[in-house]
Amino acid sequence: MPDSDQFWVSWIPTARIKVFLTLDLFVLLWVVAIAGFIIYRLFLRSISEKRHRNLRRRIARLTICLGAATLWAAAFWAFRELPGFDTQPWLKLSAYSGLFSLFFESLSLVWIAQLYVYLFLFLKHTQRGVPRLLANICTLLFFLTVFSFVGTYVFGFKIAPVLATSAVFSVIIGLALQDTLGSLFAGLSLQLEQPFRIGDWVEVQNGGQKWSGQIQEVNWRATFLLGFSDELIVIPNKILATSQIVVFTYEARPGRRSQAFRLPAENDPEAVKRALYAGLREV
Repeated sequence: MPDSDQFWVSWIPTARIKVFLTLDLFVLLWVVAIAGFIIYRLFLRSISEKRHRNLRRRIARLTICLGAATLWAAAFWAFRELPGFDTQPWLKLSAYSGLFSLFFESLSLVWIAQLYVYLFLFLKHTQRGVPRLLANICTLLFFLTVFSFVGTYVFGFKIAPVLATSAVFSVIIGLALQDTLGSLFAGLSLQLEQPFRIGDWVEVQNGGQKWSGQIQEVNWRATFLLGFSDELIVIPNKILATSQIVVFTYEARPGRRSQAFRLPAENDPEAVKRALYAGLREV
């Protein structure tokens, strides 16, 4: 069989791609993925159903992605062993199979890293909320790292000149998205300083406005509170970072809620107390 690695089929560098489609590498990926599943099953049995659904969804996505990468890699190597591989149709099939396998393999690396980030956060915060913004930032860094490496090593893209020539565009984008970026960096600051945690009851005061509720989530743009009347309050991180915040349940201390009732003076106080106690027993 002629050395078909010298061919570039439809701009696809087959010789470089096949370096990442070895049996040893796929076995390692499957072992790491299965190890993550075992950690989930052994050490995270007591987490909430919402977290179970979160991890199951990520494990299922990882399994599908890694399975697709494995099948395309098997097709890549199978086409190389077929008789007449040096003909153009087989070259194209093998090249595209390798490209698809490399793409799904790169995604699998990102999903594996993301899975372990969530496993670490869930293990560390078993009974408390997880800073989702931190997990999203880590996932973004994984994407940039993996695909930058693939683009540079496999396809020969020069990342440094692109970054250098995009400085002007970065300034323009920064000015256009300054409010969004302000909320993003404010959210990162809140995650690092941790003036409150997910699940805490807080009161936020900014100028003449005041919001009270339980912290539900902090993402890249805003912080979500569940109010006393079960209403969802969304506060941009940029506003939250410049607000006065009172944390009622700091370091897991018990909080207290009060409610004022205004009733006509002619009502019997004892009857009112009995009605209130009856209502409390139904809560």
